[in-house]
Amino acid sequence: MVGLETNKVGRRYLQSHEVRKSMKSDLSRRDVLKSAAMGAAVLSVPHHLLGLAAIDPLKPIQAPVADELQFLSAGSTLLHGFMHAKIMQQIDLRFNPEDLDAMADMFRKRQGNFADGELWGKAVRAMVKAYRYQRDPQLKTDLQATVRAILATQTADGCISSFPYEKQPYNADLWCRKYVLLGLEDYYSFVDRDPKVFDAMTRLADYTLGQVGPVPKVRIVDTGWKFEGIESSSILEPMVKLYLITGFSRYLDFARYIVEVEGGCKRESIFEAALKKDVRDIGSNGNPAQSIAKTYEMTSCFEGLVEYFRATANSHWKDSDLDFYHSVSTTETTVAGAGGGLGDYNRGVAPNEQWNDSTRQQIHPVLSGIEGCTGPRWIGLCGQLLRLTADPEYVDKIECALENVVLGSIKPDGTRVDYHTQLNGTRNNKIGFSVPINGMGITCCVYNVAEALTYVPMFQVMNSAKGPVVNLFFDGETIAPLDNGKQVHLRVESDYPKSGSVKITVSPDASADFTLRIRIPEWSEKTILKVNNKTIKAIPKTYAAIHRIWSAGDVIHLELDMKCHVVHPPEGSTKEGERYFALKRGPVVLVRDLRLDGDVQTPVSLGRTLPNTVELTAVKETVSAQMEFLVSVKQGLPFHVIDFASAGATWDKASEYRTWILAT
Repeated sequence: MVGLETNKVGRRYLQSHEVRKSMKSDLSRRDVLKSAAMGAAVLSVPHHLLGLAAIDPLKPIQAPVADELQFLSAGSTLLHGFMHAKIMQQIDLRFNPEDLDAMADMFRKRQGNFADGELWGKAVRAMVKAYRYQRDPQLKTDLQATVRAILATQTADGCISSFPYEKQPYNADLWCRKYVLLGLEDYYSFVDRDPKVFDAMTRLADYTLGQVGPVPKVRIVDTGWKFEGIESSSILEPMVKLYLITGFSRYLDFARYIVEVEGGCKRESIFEAALKKDVRDIGSNGNPAQSIAKTYEMTSCFEGLVEYFRATANSHWKDSDLDFYHSVSTTETTVAGAGGGLGDYNRGVAPNEQWNDSTRQQIHPVLSGIEGCTGPRWIGLCGQLLRLTADPEYVDKIECALENVVLGSIKPDGTRVDYHTQLNGTRNNKIGFSVPINGMGITCCVYNVAEALTYVPMFQVMNSAKGPVVNLFFDGETIAPLDNGKQVHLRVESDYPKSGSVKITVSPDASADFTLRIRIPEWSEKTILKVNNKTIKAIPKTYAAIHRIWSAGDVIHLELDMKCHVVHPPEGSTKEGERYFALKRGPVVLVRDLRLDGDVQTPVSLGRTLPNTVELTAVKETVSAQMEFLVSVKQGLPFHVIDFASAGATWDKASEYRTWILAT
């Protein structure tokens, strides 16, 4: 095979004099490696031929599509209370220098052990967001050290890989390279614009372009492990980002090859299929035993497609992303905010990690489902779409997944992440994939969950052309820039989501005329919003845009409607499933836990027909929980519920829990 034979060499030069000459003379942003027109079977391009080593790092180019919302600069938001504590717990546990060195060692040894090379890039991505939050000098020092370590593994041909040459670019090699690139890009963009990192990223990308592409190179859809190239095609995201960082159009050409030539999958274009099919049918060949609709990997591809739309301004790809999002929302998402893997529609490799009709199957799951990586990547996609469109619907989705499946997957002491977050049962289920790191098995989910938490301060308050945008209501404070060059300090005081009372004190440096947008959640049907005691109209599932001259000490009072909604069985549930209901108060799902009443199975009576809401009485927590309530019933004794994230906290049968509750 061409791929294996030339990989053994790993340093083959281009034979074309014309191409060689163009590479030597290219010191601009123009393309030097047209992926569809190279012709020669070249799997490695010596970096000095590209003329890049001597180029100073370039300023990022302006993407044709500008985001409606932007993240604030590092250190702009500091949270307090429960959410801050959960973030800090992960920061303290996850970024041990010895662990990071063990991850870098996988690239030194290149043993080719499945996907162990993904961990380094995942850890660095989460670590960079943690640094953006805390600006801790020790975090920066540790980041610099681990980046130096990974750069030291790069060979002269540009290769950074945990796989030996003879196994490249197959199995999980490209999947792991994707995470290396994402980690380096985040480090370069937000920690240290080190020319050595710029050089390493471009050399690794060019090495990859030399191996993978149209025949006679190795087609990207012929790589990966079991999913017909979907997993490898998720390298789309860092390739587009690298194009935006460098301006080198060969990376955009490679992204175009992934999206428009191969379509991200050998069976069919997943990006075109999303415009026509529900996600569970994407990539289907008609045989459920050979399904490849993998939740995590496919979502990663569509995260990359958002970046591709930004870079190309082709609305066709935005439509594909929106249709993918809509299908996941309506056919795969559970009451807890994420889903996948609960039904038996697809029975291919790892069916409990595939799109599997999970919305309708969530009451009586056939499989464990809701892989720990799925919630964080769903948050990642929704975050991309939020930035792109400024539609607060995506914040509703982010918040629900965060409060339930993400927080619920974390062991109370923070040391472990549940591989599959069940809606009914216990935590601490069977671990799927894990890598031994210094005596502990680290799953693929651990650093995705850490990243999801370190995203929270970035989502809390964002910026726009019109002014700051308040998305989340956790206790904390933010400093945001204004158009006049001044700043505004926003102090959010709340115990949200335990209650819906939120006070926001607005203090600009000097009185200033700007618009402050406040998210009104979809579930808050009757919101009270006041500025200095003057009522402002608040419509669910929108931003309340408050335009005025703001002065230091102006106060916003927000009373969110925290009534408890009774979630009825999804349409299409089984006849037996129609006897069940779930409870949701604000973004938080409330569940029964065996520790509360000694019983989670006995049916309860809410009336002859299920109501739309139910009365709750707040009670002092009898177990460690964010919140605990007593639920009123029509007959019999009331029962206790706690927040989903706190249920199952013993990680054994002593805290068996139920999200879907049986009604009489």
